[in-house]
Amino acid sequence: MLIMYDKLYEAAKLDLESVKILNENNLSAPAIYHCAQAIEKCSAAIHAYYMVKLQHVSRRDVGDKLSKLYGHNLLESTREIVKSLLELYIESEVSQDRKKGELKKLEKIVGPKTPHIRKVIRHFYVLVNVIYSRYNFIINEKYDEFDPIQQLIRTETSDENKKYLRYFDLVLNLSGLLIPLEEYSRYPMHDLSYDNINLLNNNINKSDVNRISIMIDDLVVLVPGVWKQIDYFKNKFNK
Repeated sequence: MLIMYDKLYEAAKLDLESVKILNENNLSAPAIYHCAQAIEKCSAAIHAYYMVKLQHVSRRDVGDKLSKLYGHNLLESTREIVKSLLELYIESEVSQDRKKGELKKLEKIVGPKTPHIRKVIRHFYVLVNVIYSRYNFIINEKYDEFDPIQQLIRTETSDENKKYLRYFDLVLNLSGLLIPLEEYSRYPMHDLSYDNINLLNNNINKSDVNRISIMIDDLVVLVPGVWKQIDYFKNKFNK
């Protein structure tokens, strides 16, 4: 029987496939919507696993709790689980002399970084380029000495933990870009929404949506590894 986190994970995979099909057919705006959906479902799948494994929430109650969290503020809920799981990592893996300093950096890591929605829409390709360049640096193990998550990755020797931290770096950057775009890529419910849909649904965005789908593909692949590390940390604390 599939548990809620499995169901969310499978749904994220379907959203990713939808992105690829829609973008191939020059439908960038609905593709962007499914990009945001894939990220939300990955985040919720991680959150559901955390609830079941570490907070001992019963499996039948997980869905209701997630609906309340992610129905209220998607971006805030995503940042909340990222912070909790980075705290878990620091408590488990960082040396005692560095632990206090790394925990202090968390507010900066997960704090608001979302540009104004009109700036996001009008400079979409610029923002995607920044995130994708950052992603390639991490993949090639070239880290930003001023970035807290990248410094954690740089000092880590375990491949499993590098992937764990890469997941959170990706999800923070992509959710900050895409979740605010979600409502503007579906239907006009706000002033200028229709114009925004036209701006997003432009063939010029096709290559950028492709780059986003590459990163989301990686994000989806990383989810089971994050689950595995949650189990690892839990078992380590219980010894």
